[in-house]
Amino acid sequence: MVDFVPKMVVSPLQEIVESLTGVHWALLDPNGIIVAVNPAWRAFSALNGGVGDYLGANYLEICARACQENDQLWEAERLLHQLRDHLEARAQDPSPSVCYSCHAPTEHRWFEVNIRPCAWEGNRHLLIVHRNVTTEKHLEFSRERALGMIMHDLRGQIGNLYNTIDLLQMMEQDPERRMLLSLSQKSGRRALEIIASHSRFIALEQGALHLECETLDLAAMIDGWRQRSDRQLGSRKIQLAVHADRAPAAPAPRGERTLIQSVLDNLLTNALEAAPFGGLIQVTLRIDSRGLHLSIHNPGAVPPEIRSRFFEKYVTHGKSHGTGLGTYTARLIVEAHRGTIRMRTPNENSTEILIFIPH
Repeated sequence: MVDFVPKMVVSPLQEIVESLTGVHWALLDPNGIIVAVNPAWRAFSALNGGVGDYLGANYLEICARACQENDQLWEAERLLHQLRDHLEARAQDPSPSVCYSCHAPTEHRWFEVNIRPCAWEGNRHLLIVHRNVTTEKHLEFSRERALGMIMHDLRGQIGNLYNTIDLLQMMEQDPERRMLLSLSQKSGRRALEIIASHSRFIALEQGALHLECETLDLAAMIDGWRQRSDRQLGSRKIQLAVHADRAPAAPAPRGERTLIQSVLDNLLTNALEAAPFGGLIQVTLRIDSRGLHLSIHNPGAVPPEIRSRFFEKYVTHGKSHGTGLGTYTARLIVEAHRGTIRMRTPNENSTEILIFIPH
């Protein structure tokens, strides 16, 4: 907690600095009502069609509406979760920042929001600080484009080597040397697969991946994971229950099979690893006129320290070999299908992942 002076006088120098750095903030009272904002906040609202400066508005309600309307559901929900934790005194220290997109008709923009708890007249207040990080994002994209160019060049060179080895193999008569050439060719093929996979992942991160959609049988795909994980399920006496329901006139869901399978594999494996011995993983598939509704429920709650960052890159907990990319990649794939994904803990003994993919 930090002390806060109620009479917030913004100096000309501070106003200049905030306008240059893109920092705008609002102060929330214990009920989440906006009670003060800075000039940069007012200016941003005016430039972007906001309703005044939002003084007197409930910031939690604004975030809740964004959860329903915004495609970037997980960002708004994560911020809402953090706000409630702070206002209900479940969190004492500043929360991790949340980066979100806020694109305008003429430009793409990204912002970072931080929550800072403040003590004012014995009551808990929150300072919500937004900072424009568009420049940092563009630099990040530039690095990724440079890496993409390197990967493109490597793919060409490895492809040439692969074709050369193929020709040598056809001309070679010695069995031992043919075997060595075959091993080299397999290594080249695997290298090309790795480069292709990385290129698609970069496109996925940038929202530029072209999906090759087809009709999906989700129940069969889940059963495929069950068969591949039969040994782990059996050794820990964990059961998998799948309930599927499809409205009579509802069309079958569509998507890129390999990507959706990756989502299912990652999330079901996470559920398996988190569930205690003898636990039950419950999967519910519901297809209606709007689209696919999928829920994965397992005993064992996500640790509190990573709940608000569950779908972030490199976030992991308790896994010696975990990369923290499974749930992050699942989010990217679902969003590439114009869907939403969120995590909730119905109680301290269970976790539920909720996915919606529209038709």
